Amino acid sequence: MDALKLIFKVNRIIKKKNIRNFLFVDSFGGIHHLFYILQNSIKIKEETLIICANKEIYSFLKKIKNVPENIIYYKYKNNLLISFYKILPLIILKFFMNKIENIYAYKIVVDPIRFLIINIFISSESNILVHDQFINFYIFKKKTFLKTFILDFTNLFLPVNLKLYIHKDLDEGVYPSINKKYNKKIVDYTWQDINKNFFNLKRLKKKNSLLVIDDTIHLLSKLKYIDLESSKKNMLIGINQFLKKNKINKVYSKDHPNSKRPNILIKIIKNKKIQKIKNNLPLELIIQDFKYCIFSSSSAFYYKANTKLYNISKMMKFVDSKSYDNYFYLLKKTCKNNIKKLKFL
Repeated sequence: MDALKLIFKVNRIIKKKNIRNFLFVDSFGGIHHLFYILQNSIKIKEETLIICANKEIYSFLKKIKNVPENIIYYKYKNNLLISFYKILPLIILKFFMNKIENIYAYKIVVDPIRFLIINIFISSESNILVHDQFINFYIFKKKTFLKTFILDFTNLFLPVNLKLYIHKDLDEGVYPSINKKYNKKIVDYTWQDINKNFFNLKRLKKKNSLLVIDDTIHLLSKLKYIDLESSKKNMLIGINQFLKKNKINKVYSKDHPNSKRPNILIKIIKNKKIQKIKNNLPLELIIQDFKYCIFSSSSAFYYKANTKLYNISKMMKFVDSKSYDNYFYLLKKTCKNNIKKLKFL
């Protein structure tokens, strides 16, 4: 069993490297919290094991200076409750494994493997610290009697309990999570600090430049939230008028590091050569280099950005008011600290 092999591998690394911290990584969203956690553990010279559930980000982290060499990758099939219960008998291993001091993550949502690892390697003295920027968007609703009974009974035998929260993006979904109580307030920090510690990029301000990012419009169409063809006609007019009005001479695009959805906005732009940014660097690191950004939705704008941000949504033809409301709920969530400064084409 892969989970069993992973547990013993983690235990060997703890013992050999005197690991004090676990850092769980599962996506590029919230990656600024990952670097914040890392730079603090480096400052106080604590040995940290990065446990990664995302192949792209695993490869990305392996190439960055100052990131600990102790990184392991695992994969899991799904987040269905049955997947949690299938491997929970391995919890018996907690009586034979070494313990660690701190568990860090940037999402309270857990997959079956992560949940198992937490419960096996935690002790009564261990700390769990999660910096989930979207914590206020998790909703708890009473479950059915059967599901409530099963969860409550299972949690009797677990040091860290399993919860179910509704997390609304464009649609509502129920996600297995650890308790909200583990979410801790994060202190202020900057991407300048992160850049200095891990990337050392020089700022290259591109005059009259536009960055176009989009991996949402295709999803909106797939969910039947918008009439794509009518929306594309409106966006074609709006974007090309914007380019002409602001005398844009350079247009760049950047795809989401692990999204396979096409950038529909970039296909709309006519008579301009598009320069594609191919690296996996966090968007937060490079967005300041551009004067303008046109986008559909991105959590990269959760924190304040100096770039002039233009959202395309007013030119999209939504099929009904619910679709419209769900999209703007997502936009408000992902652009929390920029929402008042957003401009719409």
